[in-house]
Amino acid sequence: ETEPDGVFSLQQEYGVPVSFEVKEGAIRFVNVDCPDHICEGEGFVSLEGQTAVCMPNRVALSIYGSEG
Repeated sequence: ETEPDGVFSLQQEYGVPVSFEVKEGAIRFVNVDCPDHICEGEGFVSLEGQTAVCMPNRVALSIYGSEG
């Protein structure tokens, strides 16, 4: 099951200054409070096995299949 399209943040619930955008079954880092913003440059990930990481904030996005 995919998340509905939109932007959500980890700030309020977890205190981590990271937001994600979900669009058409893909997800990416947006509005990240880190010095280099490399994670934002990774763009959308949507395929099983893809990963994007924000090292300064210790946050990773990983795509798993429905059985994973």
